[in-house]
Amino acid sequence: MIDFTIPQEGYISNDFILRTSNELGEFVKSILFVLVTAGALCCHAQQPATDPAMSRFFGGNWSCAGEFASGKKIEADVSFAPELDGKWLLYRHTDRPPGPFKAMALWGVDQPSGNLISVMEDNFGNARLFTSDGWTDGSVTFTRAAILDQKISQERFRYERQSADSFKMTYERSVDNHWKMADSIVYMRK
Repeated sequence: MIDFTIPQEGYISNDFILRTSNELGEFVKSILFVLVTAGALCCHAQQPATDPAMSRFFGGNWSCAGEFASGKKIEADVSFAPELDGKWLLYRHTDRPPGPFKAMALWGVDQPSGNLISVMEDNFGNARLFTSDGWTDGSVTFTRAAILDQKISQERFRYERQSADSFKMTYERSVDNHWKMADSIVYMRK
């Protein structure tokens, strides 16, 4: 137990002497600074980050070919690049003619929730949010989540590593609570 007594000139606790109340204030400020700094470092160290293995695998330029559920062929060029100090992975997709689709998405960990997300925008004016349980065994699946009070359809993108230089993307929509393939594309590293 610490005995705080007040001598004539200041405060004393065991052998620790502060001569004036101003010295006590400086001491308290120093302790608070150390505690706040330590707390901030602990919080910073605990922030989830985008999986580096996932970023390394997807990083770069890709050539893609596949087909829609109807059998119609599709080809595209895709790139992934780290952005914003490596916190996000920027995904760019451009269909080759005659395909009209273009999209950009940011993949990364939402700090408040700790969830891996994809925020996608396309040339048709859509903005969509997708969430994921993360990169596991060479696969990541992003499932649609509501933003901006949107009435959404259930859809998801699954990206599966096939080899060190290829992966498969499957886009699915839920019809009557059953997932149906809308298109499937195989990506080859350029």
